[in-house]
Amino acid sequence: MFVHEYQAKNLLSRYGFSFPSGEVAFSADEAEVAASRIDADYWVVKAQILAGDRGQFGGVKVARTRAEVTTLARTLLGSRLVTPQTGAAGLTVKSVYIEQGCDTDREMYLALLLDRYRRELILLAAASGGSGIETKIDDSAQPVHRLAVSVDAPPDQDNLAELARQMNLDEFLASEFVEMCQQMHQALVELDALSIELNPLAVVGGTKLVGLDVKMELDDNALYRHEQYAELLSLNQESDRRLRAQSGYNYVSLHGDIGLLVGGAGLALATMDLLKLNGLEPANFLDLPPIASRSNVSDACETVVQNDSIKALFVNVVGGGLTHCDTVAEGLITAHMKSKIKKPIIVRFAGTKKEHGLTLLRNSRIPFEMANTMQDAVELLMKIR
Repeated sequence: MFVHEYQAKNLLSRYGFSFPSGEVAFSADEAEVAASRIDADYWVVKAQILAGDRGQFGGVKVARTRAEVTTLARTLLGSRLVTPQTGAAGLTVKSVYIEQGCDTDREMYLALLLDRYRRELILLAAASGGSGIETKIDDSAQPVHRLAVSVDAPPDQDNLAELARQMNLDEFLASEFVEMCQQMHQALVELDALSIELNPLAVVGGTKLVGLDVKMELDDNALYRHEQYAELLSLNQESDRRLRAQSGYNYVSLHGDIGLLVGGAGLALATMDLLKLNGLEPANFLDLPPIASRSNVSDACETVVQNDSIKALFVNVVGGGLTHCDTVAEGLITAHMKSKIKKPIIVRFAGTKKEHGLTLLRNSRIPFEMANTMQDAVELLMKIR
């Protein structure tokens, strides 16, 4: 579960991290009030979406006056921001972060993340950071320093001091860098985070390390241990969808525009492959397990159609196990009764209770089109798109 920049900064500030003063705003009026409370020579207005590279694609603006803060906030809010990490459809900006402008002497990169393959934490540091860090890291001229770290114990100070030396930090900044790495380790473990990324980590005034931007991913499997995350989820539509998905089905958001409701992980992957081969883009991966109930199907359907970017819903189910086609049909009907599904619906049923399921859908008068094969469904989707 990724969280917005302002949410990550609120969490990490409790561990001693230094960030510029800032406030989140959900309207232009709130942005104006936020700017009036932040003492600054200038302000930075940042679109809050769950994707990086915002600055390069118009999502981060500098305001020299409070009136300009209001104007920029009004322009960004409600717009769709497209970056290489959002996909072609982009993401809607629902909030902006108003932050104190900060002049920097130098910008670096620092991250701590879980290496799933090695089953250990990895501390990554680069002497140059900021926009386009992925390109910089790929460039052999930009070395990235790696340090393996135990989950159970703080990083060794001598190793961190050597890392600071490799980053060309003077004695004072090196001491602050070592402390920040230890704070990052403590925060990642206690917050059940999978990654914390400070980019850029800036040197300000020659004597202070300040995180100008943060990306942070929390472990979905540990949410039950953190009641404080409830507010984060309520302000984060994508994370809310993923949280709901823990109760009976697997959901992963993607950047396409075809919503998928599929029975079984294998069929879901095959469906996604077929869409891609025909130039269509799935908006999500969704795997209904073989014991899914009508309620599970209804919740899953609502989760998919909550995504404003989808242009159609493709229901692809082979009845079997304990979940037959009629159960999926009943779940689809229940979801439609709760909140009318306004997107075109393509249904491909096969296997147990196929005809009964289709009869239920016809009798409910849900507007849908039936596909006999997956290729038939793709052709219908291509016409809709």
